[in-house]
Amino acid sequence: MNHCIVYQAYGHKDVLNELIYSIYTLIRQYEGQQPPCKIIIYTDSIEYLKKFLPNYIDYKEINRALIDKWSGPKKFVHRVKVEMLKDVLQHNHCTSLLYADTDTTFLSKPDRLFAQIDAGHFVMHRKEGLIDSGSNIIFKKLKRILNDQNLQNKTTLPPKTDMYNAGVLGIPYSMKHVVDEVLKQTDILYDHASNHCMEQLSFSHKLNQHSKENIIEAESDIFHYWNFKEYRAVLDNFFTYYSAKPYQLILAKIDIINPQVLIMPKMHYESLSFFPKTIQKLKKNRWTMPRYILD
Repeated sequence: MNHCIVYQAYGHKDVLNELIYSIYTLIRQYEGQQPPCKIIIYTDSIEYLKKFLPNYIDYKEINRALIDKWSGPKKFVHRVKVEMLKDVLQHNHCTSLLYADTDTTFLSKPDRLFAQIDAGHFVMHRKEGLIDSGSNIIFKKLKRILNDQNLQNKTTLPPKTDMYNAGVLGIPYSMKHVVDEVLKQTDILYDHASNHCMEQLSFSHKLNQHSKENIIEAESDIFHYWNFKEYRAVLDNFFTYYSAKPYQLILAKIDIINPQVLIMPKMHYESLSFFPKTIQKLKKNRWTMPRYILD
């Protein structure tokens, strides 16, 4: 089997640092050795990445003109991901493709996920809930959008759709046509309502529609810290401190800034009920980043 892990990282140093750290967590699962899969990065910053990453990484250079083209007439940033996956499947011999957002870390070898993709299953990060439940602000907005009669005339996507986090995507090559369907539906949805979740919603619906069984969840294998933007400052400190060191040495140090550990005070604060959280806000002491020492 030809397994490919794919990332996109362009435009911001913070995103590039997230990417480097994510790949380090993957390499660590193989005790510092080259993983038995092809790693492809779509980026506009190849030289910066090469300073930190091993030489077996494959790069696909993209520029602002291509990014603008892939973002579509309405400049939807998450549309770029869908176009990129189409490009990967067209130009690389990947029997099983695993995409990861940059703000991810590998908790284990991706063998289980690739085995599921090899067997014809789709993978996404985790199920977030039924849109029709209206259980959060985002779902309430999406429910109203999907119940709009003008949209119902253009797509068959029902409010009774499970939303999955699209920070991880696993797609078998044999089902690559589904990505075309995702793109078409994303354009219909985003043209109707410019909501940032339209690509995620399209993946959730189309992958579930074509799935053999349920979409496979990757949460136990890959940590996704999408709600921890404060971690970017930590990464900047880390890679600035170790910028002149070989990646093997940096690899040995990555647990110093493990995002699963550093995010814990924030997650505790977010889990508080209304009154305790309000008291913390009034004290101007919502939560504090744990200390870490670079040595």
